[in-house]
Amino acid sequence: MKVEDIIKDKGRSVSSVHPEMKLGEIARLLRDKRIGSVTVTNPKGQIIGLVTERAIVEAMAESDACADTVSAAALMVSPAPAIESSADVYMAMRQMTNTRNRHLVVMDGQTVAGLISIGDLVKVRMRDMELENNVLRDIARANLSR
Repeated sequence: MKVEDIIKDKGRSVSSVHPEMKLGEIARLLRDKRIGSVTVTNPKGQIIGLVTERAIVEAMAESDACADTVSAAALMVSPAPAIESSADVYMAMRQMTNTRNRHLVVMDGQTVAGLISIGDLVKVRMRDMELENNVLRDIARANLSR
């Protein structure tokens, strides 16, 4: 399965913030939209980074980060972790594991196609495992009925 298949099922919606947006506003946006990350875009609309729940927690734990003083620019991972939509799911899993990121911006060349999370990949893998399990069960049943 390709990353683009996940985007087709999930949708292409990506929430973005500007670099000056404060930690508190970003946290409320994540909560209200029930999402785990947002892209950070410059005035031209180009992605310059990614802010995740983890980045917010780390910022608060490492310092006396105040919700109204720390900006997206200070929180973001830059460049934003990204993967091409044509990549397979296993490549996305490897990239997330190797870079310790739980979110990837999905690109179609220079165009943002969507955003995926580790949860999206786990869901695909569980579906694959269930299918494999059903096939093996059907083979076993067929062999028993001979």
